[in-house]
Amino acid sequence: MNSSWKDVKQNLKDLIEADQISDHEAIRKAGLSRSTYYQLFDPDRVESPMHKSTVFALAKVLNHHVKYVDGIPQFTQMLARPSRISAKHVHESIDKAVEITGSLAKFSRLSGMDIDQLNTLMDLSPNTIIDISSLDLIDSAIDRLDLKRISKGPMKSPEVNIGKVDENIISDNGLLQLLTGENLTKHNISESERSELLMISQNRNTQTTIEHWVSILYTLRALDN
Repeated sequence: MNSSWKDVKQNLKDLIEADQISDHEAIRKAGLSRSTYYQLFDPDRVESPMHKSTVFALAKVLNHHVKYVDGIPQFTQMLARPSRISAKHVHESIDKAVEITGSLAKFSRLSGMDIDQLNTLMDLSPNTIIDISSLDLIDSAIDRLDLKRISKGPMKSPEVNIGKVDENIISDNGLLQLLTGENLTKHNISESERSELLMISQNRNTQTTIEHWVSILYTLRALDN
């Protein structure tokens, strides 16, 4: 069982070696940049946490499930299963996410999933047979969101200070500028709003300007009204 981020990264290296997959192929299939991938296994960063999106992307490439225990990911190999299921299983997963986040729109925002896609899935008859990839998509989104924490209230964002920021938490320069003391006050950004912005950045692997993030912030506020 992985008990530290050093264990997690060694576990991933062992799985990559056992699967006989090259670094180039792992990078390509996981949709990661070369710098992100190699930073993960940098000896000086062995205890640095990984983005959930990166953990899930690599686990998918290696055909493994992910479950977080005390904040540390654990990997188990996927077993053979049916390729098609009834839509009711997808409905149950979406209902669970909506129950905890509060609405389908908010689940869409936090997970990065398209709201029209979610509505289409919910409109299907429960007995409709669909590809199991739809269920995998929903369940992966739920796992990434850490819904148990969300259900207890707004997630507290890590402290963000000018000149002292963990790049594993905020890698988007535009968001980093917005989440500084001066701009937090200027735009009156709440803890829950900071959490949502961080979640969007991590799930989308963004890199944009502060102006774009200000626009996103006020769009989120408009949707909540």
